[in-house]
Amino acid sequence: WRDAGEHLGTAQALEAIHVPYEVIGDVHLDDRSLSKFGTLFVGASECLSDASIAAIRRFAERGGVVRLAALAGTRDEIGTPRKGWPFGDVFGFEPVEDRKGNVAVRTFGKGRIVYDPTRRGEEFEFVELGPRTVNKFNPNPVREKAFRDELAAFTRDCSVWKTDAPAGIYTSMWKERNGNTVIHFLNATACVPPLGVLAPSDPPKNPFPELAADIVFTLPFNVSEASAASPDFEGVRSLSVRRNGDGSSTVTLPKKLLKAYTLVRIPTQGGKK
Repeated sequence: WRDAGEHLGTAQALEAIHVPYEVIGDVHLDDRSLSKFGTLFVGASECLSDASIAAIRRFAERGGVVRLAALAGTRDEIGTPRKGWPFGDVFGFEPVEDRKGNVAVRTFGKGRIVYDPTRRGEEFEFVELGPRTVNKFNPNPVREKAFRDELAAFTRDCSVWKTDAPAGIYTSMWKERNGNTVIHFLNATACVPPLGVLAPSDPPKNPFPELAADIVFTLPFNVSEASAASPDFEGVRSLSVRRNGDGSSTVTLPKKLLKAYTLVRIPTQGGKK
């Protein structure tokens, strides 16, 4: 579990900047499973089988972008140290964990492989709090912003949407079998107690604070209509949609329509509502 903090901290950073992702295990490190992705975060996974490493390399060769961290792939699947780094031919060096090291980028086939010798992700891992435990999470805001900006740039080529939703609003995007797009919005802006304060046993007095502004998001395809539904209001509300002329569309979710949780559904052309 040495790499758990790296993975979880990176995942939380992706959530904060609203980049959808899936967590996959070794059993899904194969060509078919990886074909739907544009970016693969390997993180600091030291233990990787020969088959997994081969699949990662093919993913990059075919146009994907791979991000490695710290000592990724330096051991086999049962933890035996390898005699040579499986990505040494790509970078021309052997990996050494360095908390102040620079990121290296190499073209590989039609794609790229990125190596970060640090475990910066674990620096931004917010560990789950239990009742009456003190919040000690205090990341450097400058370093946190730099890490999020780097991840945003790293995933830009495979981005599926853009939104100005705050970091405390959790989002999840799914495609239904009929082709409709569904986006979930959860207001978790009040879920973290202040630094040094005990996590309460009871929920805060105002668990779902009112948002400061409407949420605006842009999808890379033409949208004719969008609607919102929530347990916090009755019925289905139509949302404002603007076509941008470049094949993308912008949708506005008014702040009054997101108290705790709201689901936005966007029908495909001719699809079911």
